[in-house]
Amino acid sequence: MRSCEFLSRCGMTRGPARLDPLRMMKSTHNPAMERIGPKARRVLWLIAKLTAFIAVVIALRAIWAAVGWGDAGAPPSFRAAASLGVLFPLLFILFRRDVRLLARYLGTAKKPAASVLTIIVVFVIEIALLINVAIAFYFLVPRGLSAPTPETGEFIMKNIVQPIIVGEINITTVLAASYLCITGPVLEELLCRGVLFILFLRLAGKWPAVILTSLIFAALHQIGMDGINWFMVSTHTISGLALCTVLLYTRRLRWCILMHSMWNTGVTLFLILVFALFLI
Repeated sequence: MRSCEFLSRCGMTRGPARLDPLRMMKSTHNPAMERIGPKARRVLWLIAKLTAFIAVVIALRAIWAAVGWGDAGAPPSFRAAASLGVLFPLLFILFRRDVRLLARYLGTAKKPAASVLTIIVVFVIEIALLINVAIAFYFLVPRGLSAPTPETGEFIMKNIVQPIIVGEINITTVLAASYLCITGPVLEELLCRGVLFILFLRLAGKWPAVILTSLIFAALHQIGMDGINWFMVSTHTISGLALCTVLLYTRRLRWCILMHSMWNTGVTLFLILVFALFLI
């Protein structure tokens, strides 16, 4: 037996010839498979970490309600800041390696110019689709199918739009705007296009992962609502598909975060402009 073959079987290959763990995962005949563990074990471990993260989120909501920091209690910006102080470190501790594997699986990143062009094209297509969906819902769907305004919309209006319009900007406004335009997109993209995408990628493949991730992204935005808002489900599903498209074409999660942040910022500025003109 040649020495290089012996070293490869023992998992001791050095230098550029070292095998990629993701390639070893996909091969059922690779001798080094036992060293990194089977694919099923990796999937179960990822599900276990995701379950633990969700449990912490639920526990935090229960704690805030118990200490009077519920939805009708203390300033939401401080509650959000306290939650993120726990969730962000936990998110990076649990899923840092999985997000790195996602980047390696997708391959070499596109050049910045190509990535920016991809974002612009997808952004324009997304806006066109959302306009058509809005027109369809306005003319074709009875108003009764849409639930009342979700708590997220009320949060934006109360803590960002109204204070800016009347000129009463405070720390709550700054924290709320920072969460909506920066922190929220980072958290949602790490969870949806990062953790969930790579989980479904391992379980079902690329395009099922795109569809499932987009549907879950839409479902997460229904939390806090009195019923199913079909308009919001449609729009967030389209947004989820757009963000997955950006991930697949740019091959980096950072571009999804940038697009998500741009979108939230644009919507916020649009609301401020519309309500400012309405009040004037």
